[in-house]
Amino acid sequence: MNIRSFASILLTSAATVGGTLAGCSSSNPPSTTTNAGVTNPPSTTANAGATSSSASNPPSGGSSSSLAGAMTTSASTGTGTSAASSGTTEADSGTAPTEAGAMACVSGLEDKVTTCTATSLQQCTKGCGPDLPAGSSQTTLGTKTCTCTAGVYDCGACAYESPLPLCYQASATASMCAGGVADKLPCTTPCTTGTGNDVCTTISDAGKAEDCVCIMASTGNVWTCATSPW
Repeated sequence: MNIRSFASILLTSAATVGGTLAGCSSSNPPSTTTNAGVTNPPSTTANAGATSSSASNPPSGGSSSSLAGAMTTSASTGTGTSAASSGTTEADSGTAPTEAGAMACVSGLEDKVTTCTATSLQQCTKGCGPDLPAGSSQTTLGTKTCTCTAGVYDCGACAYESPLPLCYQASATASMCAGGVADKLPCTTPCTTGTGNDVCTTISDAGKAEDCVCIMASTGNVWTCATSPW
Protein backbone atom coordinates (compact mmCIF):
# COMPACT_ATOMS: atom_id res chain seq x y z
CA MET A 1 0.00 0.00 0.00
CA ASN A 2 1.47 3.33 -0.93
CA ILE A 3 1.24 6.49 1.07
CA ARG A 4 -1.36 8.06 -1.26
CA SER A 5 -3.80 5.18 -0.86
CA PHE A 6 -3.41 5.27 2.94
CA ALA A 7 -4.14 8.95 2.99
CA SER A 8 -7.24 8.42 0.85
CA ILE A 9 -8.52 5.83 3.32
CA LEU A 10 -8.01 8.19 6.24
CA LEU A 11 -9.86 10.98 4.49
CA THR A 12 -12.75 8.67 3.66
CA SER A 13 -12.96 7.50 7.28
CA ALA A 14 -12.81 11.06 8.60
CA ALA A 15 -15.61 12.08 6.26
CA THR A 16 -17.73 9.17 7.42
CA VAL A 17 -17.14 10.00 11.12
CA GLY A 18 -17.85 13.66 10.47
CA GLY A 19 -21.12 12.85 8.76
CA THR A 20 -22.20 10.68 11.62
CA LEU A 21 -21.40 13.39 14.14
CA ALA A 22 -23.18 15.96 12.04
CA GLY A 23 -26.24 13.72 11.90
CA CYS A 24 -26.28 13.30 15.64
CA SER A 25 -25.85 17.04 16.06
CA SER A 26 -28.78 17.79 13.72
CA SER A 27 -31.07 15.47 15.66
CA ASN A 28 -30.23 17.18 18.95
CA PRO A 29 -32.56 20.21 18.61
CA PRO A 30 -35.75 18.19 19.30
CA SER A 31 -34.26 17.26 22.66
CA THR A 32 -33.39 20.88 23.33
CA THR A 33 -36.85 21.99 22.20
CA THR A 34 -38.46 19.37 24.38
CA ASN A 35 -36.49 20.47 27.45
CA ALA A 36 -37.26 24.11 26.76
CA GLY A 37 -40.95 23.32 26.32
CA VAL A 38 -41.13 21.31 29.51
CA THR A 39 -38.96 23.43 31.73
CA ASN A 40 -39.28 27.07 30.80
CA PRO A 41 -42.71 27.86 29.35
CA PRO A 42 -44.81 25.66 31.73
CA SER A 43 -43.04 27.12 34.75
CA THR A 44 -43.61 30.69 33.51
CA THR A 45 -47.24 29.99 32.58
CA ALA A 46 -47.99 28.31 35.90
CA ASN A 47 -46.51 31.19 37.87
CA ALA A 48 -48.42 33.70 35.80
CA GLY A 49 -51.61 31.72 36.35
CA ALA A 50 -51.02 31.57 40.06
CA THR A 51 -50.34 35.30 40.13
CA SER A 52 -53.49 36.02 38.13
CA SER A 53 -55.53 33.75 40.37
CA SER A 54 -54.15 35.47 43.47
CA ALA A 55 -54.85 38.91 42.04
CA SER A 56 -58.46 38.05 41.12
CA ASN A 57 -59.30 36.18 44.31
CA PRO A 58 -62.59 37.75 45.51
CA PRO A 59 -62.58 36.29 49.04
CA SER A 60 -59.72 38.56 50.05
CA GLY A 61 -61.63 41.65 48.96
CA GLY A 62 -64.79 40.30 50.62
CA SER A 63 -62.95 39.76 53.88
CA SER A 64 -61.70 43.36 53.83
CA SER A 65 -65.20 44.67 53.16
CA SER A 66 -66.66 42.45 55.91
CA LEU A 67 -64.01 43.64 58.36
CA ALA A 68 -64.69 47.26 57.46
CA GLY A 69 -68.43 46.67 57.90
CA ALA A 70 -67.91 44.97 61.25
CA MET A 71 -65.74 47.89 62.42
CA THR A 72 -68.42 50.37 61.31
CA THR A 73 -71.14 48.38 63.07
CA SER A 74 -69.05 48.18 66.22
CA ALA A 75 -68.42 51.91 66.14
CA SER A 76 -72.13 52.64 65.69
CA THR A 77 -73.07 50.32 68.53
CA GLY A 78 -70.58 51.95 70.82
CA THR A 79 -71.99 55.40 70.01
CA GLY A 80 -75.54 54.25 70.76
CA THR A 81 -74.51 52.78 74.11
CA SER A 82 -72.76 55.99 75.07
CA ALA A 83 -75.84 58.03 74.27
CA ALA A 84 -78.06 55.66 76.29
CA SER A 85 -75.71 55.87 79.25
CA SER A 86 -75.74 59.67 79.04
CA GLY A 87 -79.54 59.71 79.07
CA THR A 88 -79.60 57.44 82.14
CA THR A 89 -77.24 59.74 83.99
CA GLU A 90 -79.50 62.73 83.36
CA ALA A 91 -82.55 60.84 84.60
CA ASP A 92 -80.73 59.74 87.76
CA SER A 93 -79.51 63.27 88.48
CA GLY A 94 -83.08 64.58 88.34
CA THR A 95 -82.12 67.40 85.97
CA ALA A 96 -84.23 66.10 83.09
CA PRO A 97 -87.53 68.01 82.69
CA THR A 98 -90.49 66.27 84.30
CA GLU A 99 -94.08 66.75 83.20
CA ALA A 100 -96.65 67.58 85.80
CA GLY A 101 -98.04 64.48 87.43
CA ALA A 102 -95.64 62.17 85.61
CA MET A 103 -93.96 60.91 88.79
CA ALA A 104 -95.12 60.41 92.35
CA CYS A 105 -93.63 62.48 95.13
CA VAL A 106 -91.38 60.86 97.69
CA SER A 107 -93.15 59.29 100.62
CA GLY A 108 -93.79 61.69 103.48
CA LEU A 109 -93.45 64.88 101.42
CA GLU A 110 -95.09 67.81 103.26
CA ASP A 111 -96.28 71.00 101.60
CA LYS A 112 -94.00 73.98 102.33
CA VAL A 113 -91.94 71.84 104.71
CA THR A 114 -89.98 69.25 102.71
CA THR A 115 -86.84 70.81 101.21
CA CYS A 116 -85.47 70.20 97.72
CA THR A 117 -82.38 71.04 95.62
CA ALA A 118 -81.47 71.41 91.95
CA THR A 119 -80.91 67.63 91.70
CA SER A 120 -84.21 66.75 93.39
CA LEU A 121 -87.35 65.80 91.50
CA GLN A 122 -88.56 69.21 90.34
CA GLN A 123 -92.25 68.39 89.99
CA CYS A 124 -94.37 65.49 91.26
CA THR A 125 -97.89 64.47 92.26
CA LYS A 126 -99.06 63.69 95.75
CA GLY A 127 -102.25 62.03 96.91
CA CYS A 128 -104.69 64.13 98.93
CA GLY A 129 -108.23 64.07 100.31
CA PRO A 130 -110.01 61.09 101.84
CA ASP A 131 -108.83 57.53 101.25
CA LEU A 132 -110.47 55.26 98.69
CA PRO A 133 -111.64 51.71 99.43
CA ALA A 134 -109.11 48.88 99.17
CA GLY A 135 -108.59 47.68 95.59
CA SER A 136 -109.18 51.09 93.97
CA SER A 137 -106.94 52.30 91.15
CA GLN A 138 -105.45 54.96 93.45
CA THR A 139 -105.20 55.30 97.21
CA THR A 140 -106.78 58.73 97.66
CA LEU A 141 -109.74 60.54 96.14
CA GLY A 142 -107.70 63.52 94.93
CA THR A 143 -104.19 64.50 93.82
CA LYS A 144 -102.14 67.70 93.87
CA THR A 145 -99.01 68.85 92.11
CA CYS A 146 -95.94 69.82 94.14
CA THR A 147 -93.13 71.93 92.64
CA CYS A 148 -89.62 72.58 93.97
CA THR A 149 -89.59 76.35 94.51
CA ALA A 150 -86.81 78.28 96.28
CA GLY A 151 -85.53 75.14 98.02
CA VAL A 152 -88.86 73.85 99.31
CA TYR A 153 -91.80 71.92 97.83
CA ASP A 154 -94.87 74.06 97.20
CA CYS A 155 -98.06 72.07 96.54
CA GLY A 156 -101.18 73.28 94.78
CA ALA A 157 -104.80 72.70 95.73
CA CYS A 158 -106.21 69.19 95.90
CA ALA A 159 -107.99 68.33 92.63
CA TYR A 160 -110.92 65.89 92.59
CA GLU A 161 -112.70 64.09 89.80
CA SER A 162 -116.11 65.43 88.83
CA PRO A 163 -118.63 64.24 89.63
CA LEU A 164 -117.46 62.58 92.83
CA PRO A 165 -118.29 58.92 93.49
CA LEU A 166 -121.72 58.70 95.13
CA CYS A 167 -120.30 57.56 98.48
CA TYR A 168 -118.25 60.78 98.68
CA GLN A 169 -121.03 63.20 97.73
CA ALA A 170 -122.17 65.27 100.69
CA SER A 171 -125.90 65.87 101.09
CA ALA A 172 -127.36 69.32 100.56
CA THR A 173 -127.84 69.65 104.32
CA ALA A 174 -124.66 68.58 106.08
CA SER A 175 -125.14 66.22 109.01
CA MET A 176 -122.78 66.17 111.93
CA CYS A 177 -120.92 62.95 112.67
CA ALA A 178 -121.64 61.03 115.87
CA GLY A 179 -119.20 61.34 118.73
CA GLY A 180 -115.97 59.39 118.41
CA VAL A 181 -115.77 59.73 114.62
CA ALA A 182 -112.28 60.59 113.41
CA ASP A 183 -109.92 59.72 110.58
CA LYS A 184 -108.71 56.10 110.61
CA LEU A 185 -110.93 55.05 113.52
CA PRO A 186 -113.11 51.92 113.09
CA CYS A 187 -116.61 52.21 111.73
CA THR A 188 -119.51 49.78 111.41
CA THR A 189 -121.07 49.87 107.95
CA PRO A 190 -118.91 50.91 104.97
CA CYS A 191 -120.43 52.73 102.03
CA THR A 192 -120.54 50.51 98.94
CA THR A 193 -123.09 51.89 96.47
CA GLY A 194 -123.94 55.23 98.05
CA THR A 195 -127.21 56.65 99.26
CA GLY A 196 -126.43 60.35 98.91
CA ASN A 197 -126.33 60.72 102.67
CA ASP A 198 -123.19 58.83 103.59
CA VAL A 199 -120.94 61.80 104.39
CA CYS A 200 -120.96 63.49 107.79
CA THR A 201 -119.04 66.50 109.07
CA THR A 202 -116.83 66.76 112.14
CA ILE A 203 -114.40 69.26 113.62
CA SER A 204 -110.78 68.15 113.71
CA ASP A 205 -108.40 68.72 116.62
CA ALA A 206 -106.97 71.63 114.61
CA GLY A 207 -110.42 73.23 114.59
CA LYS A 208 -111.04 72.60 110.88
CA ALA A 209 -114.25 71.20 109.40
CA GLU A 210 -113.72 67.75 107.93
CA ASP A 211 -116.05 65.49 105.97
CA CYS A 212 -115.92 61.77 106.79
CA VAL A 213 -117.20 58.56 105.22
CA CYS A 214 -116.98 54.92 106.30
CA ILE A 215 -115.04 52.75 103.82
CA MET A 216 -113.75 49.20 103.56
CA ALA A 217 -109.97 49.50 103.93
CA SER A 218 -107.33 46.77 103.78
CA THR A 219 -107.25 46.73 107.59
CA GLY A 220 -111.05 46.65 108.02
CA ASN A 221 -113.88 49.18 108.06
CA VAL A 222 -112.59 52.64 108.99
CA TRP A 223 -113.56 56.29 108.77
CA THR A 224 -111.68 58.39 106.27
CA CYS A 225 -111.80 62.14 106.83
CA ALA A 226 -110.35 65.14 105.01
CA THR A 227 -110.76 68.91 105.05
CA SER A 228 -114.06 69.88 103.46
CA PRO A 229 -115.29 70.59 100.92
CA TRP A 230 -114.05 67.79 98.67
